[in-house]
Amino acid sequence: KPFVSTSDDLPVKVIVNSDTLNIILRGHMGSENVDLKFSIKGFSPQTYYDLTELDNTSFNLKEAGRAVTLKTGNVTTALNLIEGELIIKKVQRLYVDEELSRTIMSGYFNLKTFLNDEPIAISQGRYDLGIGYENFYNL
Repeated sequence: KPFVSTSDDLPVKVIVNSDTLNIILRGHMGSENVDLKFSIKGFSPQTYYDLTELDNTSFNLKEAGRAVTLKTGNVTTALNLIEGELIIKKVQRLYVDEELSRTIMSGYFNLKTFLNDEPIAISQGRYDLGIGYENFYNL
């Protein structure tokens, strides 16, 4: 089943906890609500416009300080990755009437993991995200 997000959803939430950046992609697989969370230790932007520091960056998700979790319904699973990469191709600020409106982040991810004791691959996970006041939290 594909992981899909629609324009009716707020497809991303960015939460900074201490020194860890958490990018939560929201969508659904079939009729189930799904959150896919990427946690990157060692990067803690103060505001959503500081995300531009991630422009043209990639992360090996198997390295220490990285984690991926999958929440399906009310069940959260820390994924045991075989391999994985999060690529952030472009991050830029969007201004409307000379006011910063949001930060746009684009890229893709690939990962292989186990789900229900079976190896699975999530490939070509393309994203184009608008991040602003309403979905960026520095806790």
